[in-house]
Amino acid sequence: MRQRFEENPHHSFDNWIIMFQHSIRTYDWASRIDQSLRLDGYVSDPTVVGVGALLHDIGKTYDADEETLHRDHGKLGFVVAGEFLRKLSLKEVQLAKLEEILTESGESTERKIIQDADILAFYSDRQLQNAFREWALGRGEPEKLKGKLDNFEKLNYETSIDLGSVPYERLRAVWAKHLE
Repeated sequence: MRQRFEENPHHSFDNWIIMFQHSIRTYDWASRIDQSLRLDGYVSDPTVVGVGALLHDIGKTYDADEETLHRDHGKLGFVVAGEFLRKLSLKEVQLAKLEEILTESGESTERKIIQDADILAFYSDRQLQNAFREWALGRGEPEKLKGKLDNFEKLNYETSIDLGSVPYERLRAVWAKHLE
């Protein structure tokens, strides 16, 4: 994974470390959300959650222009990771769920956990927030900042809302001056 991000840095503000660290953060958040949900009786596959979280943005390493990667990285995720995943000796049901996660389709618990973790990983990563802010403002599109903040309303689970409230409020306060 690291090598893919390192070889294709244009997808992440020309800094491969940002996307690599974001994937690790997404994994951490996904694990926390998954553990909490499992205590509440939800059924999920922790292997799928872990692998899916680490690879959720791997489509951004596809050799394409910035706009294509921004728009279609989800569709490209399984294209990039498919061969690797087949080598992991996963069950067919696990591969199917990972394809769902990497192509951003379907409604599995694992996919929803990773969606939430992706949002919370952004809210907790100042380096990524700063790079995104510079990118959006540099393009004259401050509404992109609002779009990132609006993602809080898209969280799937109460657990995610509880875990993400503090980093979300902190980011909202920091970006307030850009949204006036």
